[in-house]
Amino acid sequence: MPPSDTLVFGLVLNNDDALRINHHQVKTTSLIALDGGREYDFRTSGSTELLGISFERDWLFDCHGGEHAALVEDALKRNVVPLDPASTAMLRQFWLMLSRTLEREVDWPVSMPLTLVAETALSNILLALNMSKLDASAVPRSDACERKVSVMQQAVRFMRAHLDTDVSIADVCAATHVSPRTLQYHFEENLGMAPQQYLKILRLNAARRLLRRLSRHEPSAQRRTSIADVAAQCGYEHASRFAGDYKRLFGTLPSETLRGTAAEACAQD
Repeated sequence: MPPSDTLVFGLVLNNDDALRINHHQVKTTSLIALDGGREYDFRTSGSTELLGISFERDWLFDCHGGEHAALVEDALKRNVVPLDPASTAMLRQFWLMLSRTLEREVDWPVSMPLTLVAETALSNILLALNMSKLDASAVPRSDACERKVSVMQQAVRFMRAHLDTDVSIADVCAATHVSPRTLQYHFEENLGMAPQQYLKILRLNAARRLLRRLSRHEPSAQRRTSIADVAAQCGYEHASRFAGDYKRLFGTLPSETLRGTAAEACAQD
């Protein structure tokens, strides 16, 4: 979720078609447009590199965006806007130059204040949108699609809030006011997996983060928290089942994650 007072625009640098945002496929010739204060679901089938730029909302609409408010608002409704190759190349070249300059922490010339750089970046985005013929099929989501996204977001928030309990899918359905069949359909359509599988992955990733945090503490802290304690904190009643699921997902045992990261930290020290 971008901060509520910002608008974010981005490009994918690699892996064409690997990323989806709110079920919309993102190509390397697509402009990503995100509205601050809204939640977005990102799904990628591989390593995805993104390059983006954010603007303060008030500044953007007070600047050139004020003259092109409808164009900007349309992009924000679409989230993923198809651009023609020339427009994409122009944006990518300018953003990469800007990013590399900022990473080197080069002082900007007095003759080129940052406000001018920001205005140029915004002008390039507006030019790219004007140059591109928007795909008529890339229409804003319907009310039904918005409903699906809302249900997904409610379900994920409920799951995250109850990772330490033995919450069931029936509990998730009750919290989102949908039937198990509807919840199953939404998850499989948008995430390619059943809600039970997604909940398990959430729990295992939470456990992995906890194990890594523990590994950075003294060995005495590790002894006070056992693998069984970590499993319980992540909704697993049986440590053996937890270890099996963890091994299948990450290719290593929970104890190996704990010892391995700790050994690496000691070696770095």
